[in-house]
Amino acid sequence: MGIEGPRLRRHPGGISRLSEEQKEKLAEMVVAGALVHGFDTDLWTLPRVAEMIRLKFGIENESLQVSRILKRLEFSSQKPTKKAREQDEEAVAQWRNEEWARIIIKP
Repeated sequence: MGIEGPRLRRHPGGISRLSEEQKEKLAEMVVAGALVHGFDTDLWTLPRVAEMIRLKFGIENESLQVSRILKRLEFSSQKPTKKAREQDEEAVAQWRNEEWARIIIKP
C-alpha cells in the first residue's frame, strides 16, 4: 500500500501553573456561580475566570489558556438564552396554545 510515514504526536504543551488542587478549587468556584464571587450577573466569561484565577491563585492567564483549562475540567462554552424581562410567561403559553396552533393548522 505504500510506505507508512512517521506518526504524528501531539505536543504535550507546557506544564500547567495551576496545581491539581487549584484546578479542583477553580471547578468548585465556577459551579458555585459568578454571583457568589461578586460579579453583577451569574454569567462566567473567560476574562472573569481569568480574573478569579489571578485573584485566588496569583496566576496570570490569557483567555485562550483559560479556555483550555476549563475544557480540561470538562466545562463547555454556553450561551444564555435571551428573554425579555417584561415577558409574560402565561401570555406566551396561551399564544402558543391558541394562536400558534391556529396558524399551523390552516383549514
